Amino acid sequence: MDRGPVLASAHLAAEHHEVLAAEKRQGHHADRRPQRLVVFHRPAGIQLRQRVAFALSRDLRGVDQRRCQPFPEKGIASYYDMLARNAFGNFRQLLEDVTLHPMMGVYLTHIGNHKERFDSTGKLTQAPDENYAREVMQLFTIGLEQLNLDGTPKKDAQSRPIPTYSNNDVIGLARVFTGWSWNGGRLTHECFFRAGYCAENTNERETRPMVAYDQYHSTLEKALPGHHHRRRLSPAPPPT
Repeated sequence: MDRGPVLASAHLAAEHHEVLAAEKRQGHHADRRPQRLVVFHRPAGIQLRQRVAFALSRDLRGVDQRRCQPFPEKGIASYYDMLARNAFGNFRQLLEDVTLHPMMGVYLTHIGNHKERFDSTGKLTQAPDENYAREVMQLFTIGLEQLNLDGTPKKDAQSRPIPTYSNNDVIGLARVFTGWSWNGGRLTHECFFRAGYCAENTNERETRPMVAYDQYHSTLEKALPGHHHRRRLSPAPPPT
């Protein structure tokens, strides 16, 4: 893992703190002196990586202190580290890392997403959570409307915008995101539903990518939108 940008930011924060502490010892209190900007030299690559990570954090917002309790500080820092690590990578890997980060799972509620439940008569009593399935298409990837190469919306015969996906596509993608939960060292029922029940690796659970729990993954057909066809996805393989 490339910790360079994070360590560099930590060093800068420490240096800034030392400067302010020294000025305070000399009697220069913050409320009595004019505001000024302390600028430290940083290699250009680190500056650019942090700028890209900040931009990604605006478009791929996946953390909120209120929603990510009780582990906001470490989890949020880990999420930002992940964005910085992917700043110069490819979108495919970035989207996978965003999807499997536990703080995104908490924020958009697909961590611990259970497969369908049916009663004794075969009636559906619980469907998979559709929150992330909808947001990953609407906000993170294809958007709401199909576009021409020049960025203008495609229109149907009645001059109405053509949607990129339907509710059935949301249902299908929600099934894809079932069975993912805490990476707490064991794939038990308790660990799937509650982070606090994962005794092993407790200090790392909010930073480690989610893992697949095959027993909670939907085995129903998954239909997803394509260019001119619909792809069928097979169930996820069991974890090794």
